[in-house]
Formats: sequence, structure tokens, C-alpha cells
Amino acid sequence: MLFGCNPATGPIVVNSSISVRSKSLDSMTLAWSQAQDVNGNNETLEYQLVVSESPEIETLSDINRNARTVRTWGVNYTSTEVELTGSEQILYYNVMVRDTVGTISFYAPLEVDFTDRTAPTVGDPTLTVSEITSKSLRLSWGSAADNNTAERDIVYVVMSSPSDNLNTVDDYYNTADGRHICFEKAAVTDFLIEALPKSASLYFNVFARDSNGNVTPYTPVSVTLLPPVTVEESGTQIVYTYPLSADETVTLTLAVSDGLASGTPAADSPLWTTVCRWAAASDGNMEGQGLYEFEAIDPAAVSLSNLSQNDARLLSNALTEYTAAYDSADTIADCRYTADGAPARTPEEAQTAADNSEAAAFNITVADGSLTITRPVSP
Repeated sequence: MLFGCNPATGPIVVNSSISVRSKSLDSMTLAWSQAQDVNGNNETLEYQLVVSESPEIETLSDINRNARTVRTWGVNYTSTEVELTGSEQILYYNVMVRDTVGTISFYAPLEVDFTDRTAPTVGDPTLTVSEITSKSLRLSWGSAADNNTAERDIVYVVMSSPSDNLNTVDDYYNTADGRHICFEKAAVTDFLIEALPKSASLYFNVFARDSNGNVTPYTPVSVTLLPPVTVEESGTQIVYTYPLSADETVTLTLAVSDGLASGTPAADSPLWTTVCRWAAASDGNMEGQGLYEFEAIDPAAVSLSNLSQNDARLLSNALTEYTAAYDSADTIADCRYTADGAPARTPEEAQTAADNSEAAAFNITVADGSLTITRPVSP
């Protein structure tokens, strides 16, 4: 026997997929996601990669009977390069993971057809860029097709770089010169890229990869991000200028009186439409944490006259995200919704959303069909 296993609860394999990250005539790189140790000691988990001519390598007895070791047990590695002889036809790979007491769990076997050297085909290689801000953008592209891999299994890899070096298959394999993988997932053709450098011009491209590691590039695009929000303060008012595009900005003016700055944005203003789009919370995210995805919201369906408590809370969170991320004066502000003076979030929760424990609060108040934004003014 090659291996032994104690009957106990093994590491948890959340994502059991193994993928061909890259492949050439003499080598390929296999990669997989990190497993989870039941005691939280993920960095101590050991992995082993095996290969077989049989697909029956899903249990310890099958692996002992049918497989041979490609890379032996090692701590916390989730990718490895595999040398090829050029004579391979169809092989099956699997990963085992074990904890410090020797309990083993298994990934799902991966079939690699070495006779398939046909890369996916891309009908339209054009990338669409939308929803550009000073730190994020949305990238969309058309689906690819492949001779052996089902459309739902084609993986799309989004890469970024400060240089024009994302044009070829060789560029995909090269991670030098600032190249960076932003996203890698099957069947997804739309992705919001966040946390980008401020005021940076970047190159982006998508690479379609089939299950056997063959890759096809799309056409790269160069993107200049928007400048950050600017804030101008005087004794009588505070003016926020929000870039909506390269050629369009919108301002929100808060009048200062008795230590408070307040203002009421128009229901049809570009700022209102923009923050509503920002406020579309993605599935599974709690409100108030600054975790949002761009989704289309019909401006006609959202107005000050029918603003619900939930709409107001989302607007509050959106303003938190906007000002906290883009305030060029480095004064991060948080928001909290109030109805009849009762906040739906505590100041501590709002400050956590703004990621600054000393933030000053925007208060969003809805009364008599109008919305008012109020914030304290620093003395």
C-alpha cells in the first residue's frame, strides 16, 4: 500500500475542482483551491498529487491500486508543474489533502486529454467596459466555444497589467511585468473588478481556457479610471463633486448652519441614479458593510416621494461607500439611516462600514416625501 488513513473527520474540500492552469508540449501546471482544516489550521494541511490511466481514483483503495505519485506530500501547496513526455493520451489526476493527525480527504478527479490541442474559439473577441469609477469597473465579454469542453465548463481568466502585455497565449503564461489575475471562473462572462489603484491607466484582457488547458485570448483594452471625488469646504457650504464619466460630473451641495451641513438631492439627479446603482446589494452580503455589485435599477421606480426605508438605508450605505473610497481630502465619512430620529444602524455599525472608527456621520432622514442628507461639520 502507498497510503494509510485513520477513520476520522478529514479536511473539508469546499471546491473540489482541479484545473489545468497552463499547458505546453513538455509541461503543464495543475491548480486547486485550498482545503479547510476542521481546527482552522489550514496552513498545516499537506497535499499530494497522483495520476492514473484509470478514472477510478476517488477513494484511498482506488488510488493505492491504480495511481502513482506525481508530487509527494507537502505543506500548503495548491499548484504544481507536471513534466510531460509527449506520449500521454488521456490521464486522470487527483489531489489528496491530509491534516496533522493523518486524516485524508479527496478532490474530484480531473481528466486531461493530451490529444486535444485545439483552443476555444471566440466569435467576438471584443471586451466591453462599463461602470468606470476611480477604483473599479465592470468587464463583459461574449461566450467562447470548444471542440471538447462544454460551454458551461469553459473557464474565463481576467488579467490586468499596467503595460500592454496581455495579447497572446504566452502573455497568459507569464506573470512577470505586473501581470495579475483578477478573476478565474467557468461560465461567467461579466465581472466587477474592484480595489483598483486610484487614477491609474490599466490594461485588461480575458483568456478562455478549456478543460485540457488550451487558451485563447480576447482583444485587450486600455482603461483610464475616473478621478476621485473632490470635497470643497467653506464656512457656508460643503460641495462634493462626483465624476460620473470622463466628461460628466455632478455635485452635491450641503449648506452649513449651526454646526450641521445639510442638503436635498433631486430625485432625478445623476447622483441619485448613481448611488442607487451603487446601492444594489449583492446576494449574501449584509447591508451596511460596503459590499455591493452594480445592478441596473430603473430610476423611474425610485423617487423621493415613494422612498422606502430600505431604499433610504441602501442610499445611506452607498454614500458611505462612495465617500469613504473616494474622498480626496482623506476625510472618511459614514452614513446611517434615520426615520423619526431612530437610526436603523448604530453609529458603530456605520463607522465600521466606512472603515474608520473616527468617521463623522451622514444622517439620511425621510419625511413628508423628501430626503435630507445631514452631516456634522468639524469645528
